[in-house]
Order: sequence, then structure tokens, then C-alpha cells
Amino acid sequence: MEKKKAVVVDSDGLSLSITVLFLEDLGLEVYCFLNSKEALNFIKNKPQIDLLVVDIDKTKIKAYKLIEKVKEIKPDIKIILISKNDEINTNENVLRILNFKELEAAVNKIITA
Repeated sequence: MEKKKAVVVDSDGLSLSITVLFLEDLGLEVYCFLNSKEALNFIKNKPQIDLLVVDIDKTKIKAYKLIEKVKEIKPDIKIILISKNDEINTNENVLRILNFKELEAAVNKIITA
């Protein structure tokens, strides 16, 4: 069975590294980016990306624009927002994650889908 592929975007290098290692431990093939523009260019050229994980604490506007553009290119992609702010609003197509336990549950659900 082919590994699910994920793109992770986080402007904080340490947080990005931790998230990438966590997702790799869950069995994903992970591509990481420090900014939305590079991530979007990669997604445009990569035929199979199953999951987009975006930290939105520092770059809310950029994160939402990235999500909007990615959904135009890949409408079926699963999206997880990582945020320490529980007041962030999401729609039914975007999961908001507050901790790694929630991230693990969401990723496991996506992997087995």
C-alpha cells in the first residue's frame, strides 16, 4: 500500500520539524515548507497530495488564502489546521487541531479512509 502524502506549512522551523517527525512516525510521506507560496507551488506540481497541514497562529490570512487556492487545485484534499487558538472558525472540510493527540486521531482517520 502506498503511503499517504502530506504537505506541512509552518513559519516556525522548530514546530515544523516536530510536526514532520510526528507525521512520519504515523506513516505519512511528508513534505515541509516554511511559507505558503512554496507549498502552493509544490502542490500545483505534485499529482498526489492527500493532506495539507497548516499552522495558522502567526499567518492566519496567508493560511486561509493557501487553503482557498489549494482547494481550487485539489478539491478533495484533506486539510488540518494546527492552532493554539480555540476561537478559530472552520468549515466542515477543515479540521482544527489544538494538540498532537487530536492530530494523531485526525491523521489516522485520513490514513484509513
